[in-house]
Amino acid sequence: MDRRTFISGGIALGAGVFLGGCGNDSREIRTAEQPATSLEQLPINDAAKAGAVATRERPPQLPESPQIWTPGQFITSVNLDFNGMALNYDDGPSPYNTEPILRTLAKYGIKATFFIIGINARTWPEILQRIVDEGHEIGNHSMFHSPYTALALSGQIEPNQELLYELCRVRPVANRAPGLTHGDLIL
Repeated sequence: MDRRTFISGGIALGAGVFLGGCGNDSREIRTAEQPATSLEQLPINDAAKAGAVATRERPPQLPESPQIWTPGQFITSVNLDFNGMALNYDDGPSPYNTEPILRTLAKYGIKATFFIIGINARTWPEILQRIVDEGHEIGNHSMFHSPYTALALSGQIEPNQELLYELCRVRPVANRAPGLTHGDLIL
C-alpha cells in the first residue's frame, strides 16, 4: 500500500469512527501535574471564545470546551461528554500530506486541528490559508521542529505565533512541542 492510500484510508477510518460515535460519558482531564478530576468540581470559563480565535468560528456541533487548566500546564488527556473524536495532524502544511488530508476531511465534513511548523507555513502559505478558510483549527508546532530540547524549542514558540498571525491572521491557542518535548522553558 502506498503512502497516499494509507493516509486516505486512515482518515476515512477516523471519519467513520467520528460519524459513528465513540467516546464515553466521563468528563475529566489529566495533566502531568495532577490526577484526574471531575469537571463538575472545576471552574468553567469561556475557552470557547479562545477556540474561536484559532478557528475563526466554533463549529456548532461541538460542545463548549471548558478551560480547566492553567496556561503552560502540560495536558496529557481530556475526556468530555462528547460522542466523537478529535483529529489532529502535525508537521504541515505540505502539498504532499496536507492536501490529501484536506480533501478527505472536506469529503466527510470533518474539522481537525493542524499543528503548523513555521518554516513549512512560510514555504506554503496558500495551504495554511486553505486550512483556516476551511474552518480547521491551527496550533503551534515550532518554527523548525528541532532540536528536541526545551531550551531550543521554547525559543521557537513566539516567533512561530507571530509568523502564523502574519500569514493568516490567526493566533493559535495550543502548542504541541515536537516529539512531545516538555520542560519549564516550554511551559
